[in-house]
This record gives sequence, structure tokens and C-alpha cells, in this order.
Amino acid sequence: MLVDAEAPVRINSPWEHLKARDNWDKPAVVDDHNCHLIVQTMEAWFIPDIATLKKFYGQDFKEN
Repeated sequence: MLVDAEAPVRINSPWEHLKARDNWDKPAVVDDHNCHLIVQTMEAWFIPDIATLKKFYGQDFKEN
């Protein structure tokens, strides 16, 4: 699973970070190898390319 970290990660376990940040419970059948956190600056890679976002989402894209 790939999840946006939404904040700096100061905990070694991705599941501990998600519990502390968003109160997510780790499913019993998974471990830390099943969860990967996206770095907080990842959003900055997507936002500048408005033309590509418009092309991808078409009329459903809300530029504001």
C-alpha cells in the first residue's frame, strides 16, 4: 500500500506513523513491508504541471 505521509515522518514504522497521524489501525495480516509512505514534498511534483492534470482529468479537473 502506498500512502501519502501528510507530515514529516519521525517514527520508524509506517504503521506507527499512520496510527499517530490519522488513527489508522494496522490490519493483523500485514507488516511494515506492506505499507510505504510517500514523502511530504511529493505533491509539489504534481501541482506545477496544470496542463497535464487538465489533460488527464478532462472536464472533471477543478483548477481552483
